[in-house]
Amino acid sequence: MRARQSHLVESAYPGGAWTPVRTLFLMVVAGLTVRLIVMGFLYTEQLDPRQDHFRFGFETGRIARSIAQGEGFSSPLYEKTGPTAWMTPVYPYIIAGFFRVFGIYTKAAALAILSFNALTSALTCLPIFFFARKSFGAHVAKWAGWTWAFFPYSVYFPVERIWETWLATLLFSLLFLIALKLENTDQISVWVGAGLLWGLAALTSAVVVSVLPFLQWRISYLRHKQPVTDSPAQVGRDSDRGKEWFATSGAESRAAEEEQAVERSGAESVARVTAERLGSVSQRRSAAVANRAR
Repeated sequence: MRARQSHLVESAYPGGAWTPVRTLFLMVVAGLTVRLIVMGFLYTEQLDPRQDHFRFGFETGRIARSIAQGEGFSSPLYEKTGPTAWMTPVYPYIIAGFFRVFGIYTKAAALAILSFNALTSALTCLPIFFFARKSFGAHVAKWAGWTWAFFPYSVYFPVERIWETWLATLLFSLLFLIALKLENTDQISVWVGAGLLWGLAALTSAVVVSVLPFLQWRISYLRHKQPVTDSPAQVGRDSDRGKEWFATSGAESRAAEEEQAVERSGAESVARVTAERLGSVSQRRSAAVANRAR
């Protein structure tokens, strides 16, 4: 039964466009497993007590500590300096949540935060797979996903340094995937969702916003160059064209059938007349032969 279902799905996606969910699941699990193994050798670097645990997240850790202690988004360096705009707020608040649950600068907090980094890095192989499949096909997409799962930099740095880079990478990959969808859609929900995700990414790492003008220019150029395929107006126009085509084709088919019928009837009439003439000629010849015999 499963083999039949797999065959039906693969026949619906010719050229290997369909990929089992199990393959994607294995990508994420394998990538996460490798990162957690490496984390077991590196997490102790976060527990260095020198400079009041500054190694634990650097400025992110300092701001997260201030938030966890009820002092607000402040003091990114060594002393109490008050409110700050040193960095974007999303990741420090995430770290502050871990501090609230597991304690400030504790071993449990370090393991939990680095595990979160490892998970976000491993999940990044999913959008990489999907936009690679859309652009280059299923074979390249599988290679891209597995390459990210075991890429040394994507394995080492997320479990060695507490920083927002890995969450920002995941968000940017999702935005790039959505940008490919925006080329061919007028759905308000998709555009609103993309805008909200851009806002979240900007509040996670401001550097992501530097790519927005170029992606938007590309989307605008492609939408201007080719018509949008799934807008209601376009669908309506395509439907009208389809109806017109079917009506025209039907009329042409009926006309062709009538013409063929006329040709067939004409051919039958000609054959009948020819047969009658041949019959009369044969009769005259027979009569002539009989007269000669007499």
